[in-house]
Amino acid sequence: MERDEILTKYQRKQFFPIEKFIYIEDLPEEIVHQAKIGIPLTDRQIATVYTIKKEYDKKVQTKKVLAEFSDAQKTVYDVLPRWKKEEVVQRFIDRDGFNVEIPDDFQHEEIQTFKEIDFPLLEQHLFKLNEYLNARRNQEQILLSRQKEMGKSIKITYDELIRRHLVTLKKVREKEESIPRGLENDWVKIQQQVRELKEGQEIEYSSFKLNLSMLVFALKIEPDSFL
Repeated sequence: MERDEILTKYQRKQFFPIEKFIYIEDLPEEIVHQAKIGIPLTDRQIATVYTIKKEYDKKVQTKKVLAEFSDAQKTVYDVLPRWKKEEVVQRFIDRDGFNVEIPDDFQHEEIQTFKEIDFPLLEQHLFKLNEYLNARRNQEQILLSRQKEMGKSIKITYDELIRRHLVTLKKVREKEESIPRGLENDWVKIQQQVRELKEGQEIEYSSFKLNLSMLVFALKIEPDSFL
């Protein structure tokens, strides 16, 4: 069948331009020789040439990407498993996975490291990030719904607030150093509201609960029954 294919191609003068691929060292000698002496390549042989070319081009691109790495990038890259190394290089080649917005309250050590050294985020990272964003959106919708139901004019005393939320507030205090930058002001506001209540002032209770719920969610703390 291959001889018939070659004869048909020869009759139709369908010769393969092997000269364009001579620079690739890994090309099989029999294929190069066959093309050079004027015998057409079979479709299978042509597919082999393009497969080898694709692998060669990837090696060249990989070498170029690695050569441009900074010392910090090399340090991180060297300890990655093979599959992550391959994806990192491919994303550099495709310029994919860059310029991804990371919320201030999102915590993931490897993702933060990748962003700091200007590495592209991997498929695994993007999945975790989207999973977090979806969970946060759902949480915000639930809290906003509760806020609308309860209204903004609900009053609460200091003693009642402490009875409801003291355990939760203590848990947040224990993890205070882990509070994401984007929620630090919310924690400051919560403490201010507690002080204001203690001094006899009124606070916007729904706002207090919304901020506390977001902190609880970010810090992975079990919320009390009033949130």
